[in-house]
Amino acid sequence: MQPRRDPEVDGDTILWRRLTSPDWIVPKSDGLRRVSSAAFKGRPEEIHLSVHIADFTDLDTIFSTLPWCESVAEIRAEYFQSLGRQVHHTPDPETDDNSHASITLAGNYGQRKKDAKVVAMKARLIEKREVPPT
Repeated sequence: MQPRRDPEVDGDTILWRRLTSPDWIVPKSDGLRRVSSAAFKGRPEEIHLSVHIADFTDLDTIFSTLPWCESVAEIRAEYFQSLGRQVHHTPDPETDDNSHASITLAGNYGQRKKDAKVVAMKARLIEKREVPPT
């Protein structure tokens, strides 16, 4: 299903990608952890990546709507856009989620993997345990 195509978001927009697989977080040599490029590739058959616009939600909501999600990747829309990818605000009427956005992925999976590596290196890992309760 194609997401609704609203206007492209501004490059300064902060996006959050839920990290729902343990494979999407990898250890660094200093003992800390970082976001893996796997978080930004999507499956080969997918053409869009689901994210949330930080200005339209909060981390408590992001974590509470998927209780098994323990981390998110924070990234600016411009990092996808600089690679030629479009980022559109695509509110989800079924879940009443106004924060939802879609990133159009490269059609070529090899290019998608290259894009994902670039984006992952710029992503900030936010772990649930770091978010103070409200």
